[in-house]
Amino acid sequence: MRRDGPRGARWTLAASADLEWPARLVAEDLREGLGIGVELELVGEDDLLAAQHVIVEKRISLPFDVLVHAWFDLSSDAPPAVVHREYFHSTGAFRAGPAIPELEALFARFITRTDEDELVEAATDIDRFVYEQALSIFLCAPQALYAVNRHVSFKGHAATLELAETEVSAQHWSRRG
Repeated sequence: MRRDGPRGARWTLAASADLEWPARLVAEDLREGLGIGVELELVGEDDLLAAQHVIVEKRISLPFDVLVHAWFDLSSDAPPAVVHREYFHSTGAFRAGPAIPELEALFARFITRTDEDELVEAATDIDRFVYEQALSIFLCAPQALYAVNRHVSFKGHAATLELAETEVSAQHWSRRG
């Protein structure tokens, strides 16, 4: 990250062309809310695959400070841990910065859990750490959210959309016989 002073930081924000609109919103929020100068770099469709390989293979220092891209996760065990591993653990495909010892320790504890309650607790600790350290900015796409009604008990997490802990009551349409 390049800094020009306490409130004069300058960042390069990268995004694929299809995410230009949300990337511009994030850039504007960083400028207005944090006083950070932001230059937006759009990666064209022809260059996208090569750019993804550069990130995953960690071959060069990356030419951006913030990356905006879409992510979805179909895992049901512990989505916070799965998503955060990809971005911040030393084995994560999208990790661009140095390993974070405190997070590595949380993951070491997480992968040894066999009890479901302990697994959820360890995943929650990882989620809390990422949230408290502001390692990511998570944006929700309203078009991708599921509707929740009065017969659904939805448990949200600070940084991810955790559906594994969502339950429906006996009155929910899916349980009526």
